[in-house]
Amino acid sequence: GKIWFRLVTDRILSSAKFSLASNSTFVENQPLLHRHRDRIEILPFAVDAGRKKMEEAPIVLSLGRLVPYKGFDILLRAWRLLLDQKKIWEHRLVIAGDGPERRRLNLLTQNLGIEGSVEFCGNVDESKKSSLLSSARLFVAPSLTEAETFGISILEAMAAGLPVVVSDLPTGVRELARGGASGAIVKPGDIQSLANAIGDLLGKGDALSKIGQNNAQFASENFSLNSMRARYAAILSKFDK
Repeated sequence: GKIWFRLVTDRILSSAKFSLASNSTFVENQPLLHRHRDRIEILPFAVDAGRKKMEEAPIVLSLGRLVPYKGFDILLRAWRLLLDQKKIWEHRLVIAGDGPERRRLNLLTQNLGIEGSVEFCGNVDESKKSSLLSSARLFVAPSLTEAETFGISILEAMAAGLPVVVSDLPTGVRELARGGASGAIVKPGDIQSLANAIGDLLGKGDALSKIGQNNAQFASENFSLNSMRARYAAILSKFDK
């Protein structure tokens, strides 16, 4: 951020008894936070795991605010490559969310000639989001920068039993990706690699479902509401002395 912001944040962190962060990877890779790591406690997010899986639809889903760092333009260009290579068969790309990039992304979709296989849902409520997560085959989060400090939507997709394709970022995204075990992990902004990852996963058949099941188990074991409560209680008891 701006110099004044870093200075103010550094002063706040210096005066705090302790601070909370969502993941250790981000703390270790951010110099400002790293200097204060002895007084930073990790409190992971929690999601509703174990959603009932609906009948699967030929949907590749992406979800998030339509802002530059989310990399939706990269995803659209990768989708064009997949169409050219005939790797996605009858699949549609569904992007849920809204933001300042909406108009530009719509125009890019038209310029790429892919509007027939891409749907922009706009903002969705929790019910619609749950329905999309429960019926999609694959989730893609093509974020470009460390502004994606964790990736709640990625975790929600994993909890819903979806394989995920994510960018290799030195944040909580890397922890969720587990070296690619969550589906695939690609270089940020690499259109060809993103297209290859999506195409390869969609061609895995039953193995794709197994990846999704493993993701749901990982989310349930590590990011449940009960585990978050227990961790929070442990942090408070540690400092309430």
